[in-house]
Amino acid sequence: MPRLLITIILLFGTAVLGLFYLAPQWQNFRSLREDLTALGGISAEFDTLIQNRDALLNLINSVSADNLDRIDLALPNGVNAADFLVSLERMAAESNLVLRRIDLSSTAAPAVSAGGQPRPGGAPVSIPKGGGINEFPVGISISGTYGALKEFLSDLEKNLRLIDVENISFVSPEKESALDIAIKAKTYYQ
Repeated sequence: MPRLLITIILLFGTAVLGLFYLAPQWQNFRSLREDLTALGGISAEFDTLIQNRDALLNLINSVSADNLDRIDLALPNGVNAADFLVSLERMAAESNLVLRRIDLSSTAAPAVSAGGQPRPGGAPVSIPKGGGINEFPVGISISGTYGALKEFLSDLEKNLRLIDVENISFVSPEKESALDIAIKAKTYYQ
């Protein structure tokens, strides 16, 4: 009988030990297994993202130097007003237009900057912050025929540098063949 009692006590103790100690450990084990499964899914997702990143890097690296130069011409770093003026003058001459005036500061801006230093005529009013795309307004006064104006606008459209023509106004003076044309446009830079 004492053996039977000891066996019952041991079985009862094992059941109590299993209930109070092993059951929480089993729940912890199941929770860890679920976490492991979730981490496996996240790892697979990261692998897919890494493959996408590598494919995009290969695509970016496959862009030729010539195309990168064209992108820099379309959206230059900084205003590059001198290059822009030269290209406008060249396009006007090729279109048989007389370039009368280019107004690079079409917005009313003070002649002195915030630091008390004089501001050049074509300089932007404020220095942009961040790496976004900025607008550079320009006013162009030209003189010529209607056909030359169409050719000039076609050249502006085909130019690598992005130029948006916002407004065109023209007046015909006493000569019937020549128009006085005012164009309000804007170009962009980084």
